Amino acid sequence: MDFSWEQIWGGLVTTGLVGLSKIVFSFLREQKLKYEEEQKKKDQIISMLIENNKELMAWRKDIEKENNGLRDELRNINNKMERITDSDLILLKDRILQSCRYFINKGEISLGARENITEMYHCYERMGGNGTGKLIYEQTMQLKINDLNVENLS
Repeated sequence: MDFSWEQIWGGLVTTGLVGLSKIVFSFLREQKLKYEEEQKKKDQIISMLIENNKELMAWRKDIEKENNGLRDELRNINNKMERITDSDLILLKDRILQSCRYFINKGEISLGARENITEMYHCYERMGGNGTGKLIYEQTMQLKINDLNVENLS
């Protein structure tokens, strides 16, 4: 059998192209498998992130509910504290006025009583007292001090 160079050459080219196409297709198949594997990993990561996000959102809602409950509780405590402070302020004012009236009617005051009234009045001011008792307090501070132990104070 005689083959021409053209036939031989044509057969070699065909064989080479078939072999090259097998290599190219094999390479492309591997690349496709790698791509699909990477895509599968990415999809798994995305699914995991979505699940984590759902859990975080649920956790956030729970925390918000708890915070709202704590905020309400704190508001109630603050309201109670304001009422207690208001009642303390009223009682302190009444006590200052009673003491001052007593000593003004008496016309004199002991040093200890003067100090007590002064402490009560300053506390009343710090608590936000509006100063309605200031005039009677000042009158009380002008009273003559009558204390039997004045000599022993120095």
